[in-house]
Amino acid sequence: MIFSERQYSVSQEQLNLLRSAVDLVRADPEKPSWLRELERSALESQIGDIEQELDEYASLKSGDFALNEAISLEELPRMLIRARIAKGLSQTQLAAKLELKPQQIQRYEASNYMGARLSRLVDVAAALGVRVSITFADLDGQEEVSDHQEDAGPVATPNTFAPGTLQEGQVVDGVVKNITDYGAFVDLGGIDGLLHVTDMAWRRVNHPSEILNIGQQVKVQIIRINQETHRISLGMKQLESDPWDGISAKYPVGKKISGTVTNITDYGAFVELEPGIEGLIHISEMSWTKKNVHPGKILSTSQEVDVVVLEVDPSKRRISLGLKQTLENPWQAFAYSHPAGTEVEGEVKNKTEFGLFIGLEGDVDGMVHLSDLDWNRPGEQVIEEYNKGDVVKAVVLDVDVDKERISLGIKQLGRDAVGEAAASGELRKNAVVSCEVIAVNDGGVEVKLVNHEDITSFIRRNDLARDRDDQRPERFSVGQVFDARVVNWSKKDRKVMLSIKALEIAEEKEAVAQFGSSDSGASLGDILGAALKNRGGE
Repeated sequence: MIFSERQYSVSQEQLNLLRSAVDLVRADPEKPSWLRELERSALESQIGDIEQELDEYASLKSGDFALNEAISLEELPRMLIRARIAKGLSQTQLAAKLELKPQQIQRYEASNYMGARLSRLVDVAAALGVRVSITFADLDGQEEVSDHQEDAGPVATPNTFAPGTLQEGQVVDGVVKNITDYGAFVDLGGIDGLLHVTDMAWRRVNHPSEILNIGQQVKVQIIRINQETHRISLGMKQLESDPWDGISAKYPVGKKISGTVTNITDYGAFVELEPGIEGLIHISEMSWTKKNVHPGKILSTSQEVDVVVLEVDPSKRRISLGLKQTLENPWQAFAYSHPAGTEVEGEVKNKTEFGLFIGLEGDVDGMVHLSDLDWNRPGEQVIEEYNKGDVVKAVVLDVDVDKERISLGIKQLGRDAVGEAAASGELRKNAVVSCEVIAVNDGGVEVKLVNHEDITSFIRRNDLARDRDDQRPERFSVGQVFDARVVNWSKKDRKVMLSIKALEIAEEKEAVAQFGSSDSGASLGDILGAALKNRGGE
């Protein structure tokens, strides 16, 4: 029970914290569902108790207090506390009337006046303007009446505690006495019970006023009696059959059904399929393409929607629904209409460190990896030429429907000169190619292949000639054409390494093999001369 304004404020703060905790528990994907349900139930039980205490205090503060004509002596202390609050007196003000310290009243009320003499209870009643008439029974069964009338006021006659006549599971009639945001108080004939909003109907009830009115006669079941606090919890839905019975057969997985959105949260939307049966559309099952959008931007409360049953768990009273499953999968549609090799056009939506994202037909995105931007230049260099908003063309390389990924390539729009040359064998190791000088520097010369202008290479200084004296880059000029030998071809780096020195050594070996050797007495000059004469004759 709340005894003061300070406790009232603290209880309100605690209530807000508990409500936030419930939202966190519901949205925690790390915890097993059974544990989430257990924690949620425990928190909501605490919330119900605090809400009832807050409402009781607020009602008493507003003067809503009726003194029972017959109560037990054990109930007299609680009645006095309620009377103080209803009269608008603080503990300090009551203490002043009794010429006591405020701490004494605080201890009295905190312990429900345990240890206080009957005369003290009578003094408190007199200070509150309550007339107490106590009936005693002597050993002969005769009754004596002790009437304390220090102040004229309502009469409290201790007698019996009525809740003892009620039992859990009992069905009783009552009258709605008060309605709050969390439930309704029902008068069971001088005793109030709380009908919580979650126990009014199997369906979601946003506010008790949707189905109840003050003064309305209702039939309820007593679902719990707290003997310590004398609180009675009531239920109406318990009088009806449970709509979750046989739920799996009624809503098989894969079935398409219609429902009404009843509530929207950060993690999804609840849809009522029938009174008492709700399913959750998780945010991940709302849209194929809108991944980071609040559910409230996709759906609205009271909206009629078509959904597909994804999972049914009767034991946890949970149905998982899908909204996007009622629509065509855009990834499947794109894969069907755009097989690998199809040319597409779209706007650059984003530029990242690993590639470009291109907006495509069907509100899907495709990605061009850095390695698929250009055949010859580094992707890190080429990507700087693109900006967000640019419209570009690309080729579909692959569509992975399960992973919702579309791989695109821009370089595939043009010829792969290096790849074609490599595939034809023209760049195989030891092949001889014609080169044209395009740049000269101290470290060597940069050349392009005469028959493959898109292919360039750099010949280092020590590969410019066999003889060291001829390994001078300055003896070459831009535009000069010569032959060189392929010494390496890197498929991964798509680079060809050339050497004039390797070609000269190979030609020398070939000449020696064909036209003589040092054993025959022929000099190297004679052999090379013969080889050159033979080449000229050809």
